[in-house]
Amino acid sequence: MKKTNLLLIIITLMICVACGQKREYAEPSGETTEYTSTAEKATTTSSTDTSKEEPQTQPPQNTDNRKVIKEGLIRFKTASAKESRKLISQCITDYNGYLAQDDVNTKTGIDQYTVTIRVPAENFEKLLDRVTDNALQIESKDIKAIDITEQYVDLEARIKTKKEMESRFKELLKRANTMEEIFVVEKEIEKIRSDIESSEGRLNVLRNRAAFSTLSLEFYEQDEPVHIEEDKGYGFKESFLTGWSGLMWFFSGLLNIWPFILLLIAAIIAFKKFYSNK
Repeated sequence: MKKTNLLLIIITLMICVACGQKREYAEPSGETTEYTSTAEKATTTSSTDTSKEEPQTQPPQNTDNRKVIKEGLIRFKTASAKESRKLISQCITDYNGYLAQDDVNTKTGIDQYTVTIRVPAENFEKLLDRVTDNALQIESKDIKAIDITEQYVDLEARIKTKKEMESRFKELLKRANTMEEIFVVEKEIEKIRSDIESSEGRLNVLRNRAAFSTLSLEFYEQDEPVHIEEDKGYGFKESFLTGWSGLMWFFSGLLNIWPFILLLIAAIIAFKKFYSNK
């Protein structure tokens, strides 16, 4: 009877674990709010009238507990790519961030930089305000805030539940009498432990993405017009050389046809003598 009760408890807990796994695959996705998406000049600002739009859902009153992932992508033209790169490095230092990507592409003949910065979330807006100070023209700007509070809280609750389930199975393991019971319980403990570690890994990723915002920058240097100074002596020199070359070509041509010229002269002399004798 005792063995039967233990097996029933194990089966019940296994059903609970299975239900928890089904729920895990239905993770809610974070709500994405795109609060800036424009193409503008560096000296131009725009505002959007949202008074006619549908009222948005009010955020929770306790905003300190909200988990929001902030991401951005800005593409701009600059007068000096080196100066812009220097400004970015200074911003990273000032706002306690770090460089996640730094690429330079020179295949097109224009130095094009791709830089990805990660900064603490509280410094993200400061970075946005400063990082394009020396931009000539902002070609595109896309800033998003993804609210992952619900997903984050759900993962925390799931981990807590699975740890409680793990403790119950460990208690059952102490009461197991047969090898079959030990095998079944240990297998479930191993499965639950794997789920816990997987959920904790996702939770750490979300925590890191919320703690550090990501800003990607693509910028290139403005082409400078090439000024060709007019050489005042170039026209006379070129004309003289061209004329001299033509003269040399003319004499070369005469040398090639001199036998025909001699025959022509002889024919003219003979023709004149013939008519003068008449």
